[in-house]
Amino acid sequence: MDQIERTRVLSNLVKINSVNGNELEVANYLRRLFEQHGLTADVQPFGEQRIDRYGEGLMKLCYIGVGLYVFYDSGLVTHLLKLI
Repeated sequence: MDQIERTRVLSNLVKINSVNGNELEVANYLRRLFEQHGLTADVQPFGEQRIDRYGEGLMKLCYIGVGLYVFYDSGLVTHLLKLI
């Protein structure tokens, strides 16, 4: 996955309305993304649109992880370290 695609994925994740009770849409987006890259993923829904109690925390972790990776991969960190 190149930098442009990673940025697009992060942008798509941020655009999804994932307010409490609607996390399933994000989980399905990530499942489709993983499958496009040859990874098997399964979403276990809980209730109508809500994934289990651990899902919300995992979703936040995914947001943070993707965001940090895109930030790191942008080259800004390397550039700043060279200035020091």
